[in-house]
Amino acid sequence: MEVFSKFLIIDNHLLIAKCTYHNEILHDISCLDDDIDEKNIQGGGWYFIKNDTITFYGDSHEFKKAKYEDIVNCINTNNVYYMYDNISNKYSFNYRDDKNNIIKIK
Repeated sequence: MEVFSKFLIIDNHLLIAKCTYHNEILHDISCLDDDIDEKNIQGGGWYFIKNDTITFYGDSHEFKKAKYEDIVNCINTNNVYYMYDNISNKYSFNYRDDKNNIIKIK
């Protein structure tokens, strides 16, 4: 199966991964201490990395679109994870809106 660059926001933690389906991200939630209830999933989408900048965009058909404000909150509170690593200070972050405008976050 093909893998894609996807993310979910769960309990104000933005988790990025390479996966086929967004629900696969739930299998590796090592950065979170509590059990995950699907009602705590705030949404998801896609991302790409270019020149040490991660750009978030799109939506999750399984869990709905992540709100821009939730993405910004996760970034500003240093809660961005890839697998086991907190990557909040390793990258710059952007958001691409529905009109393909790029918004710099950090």
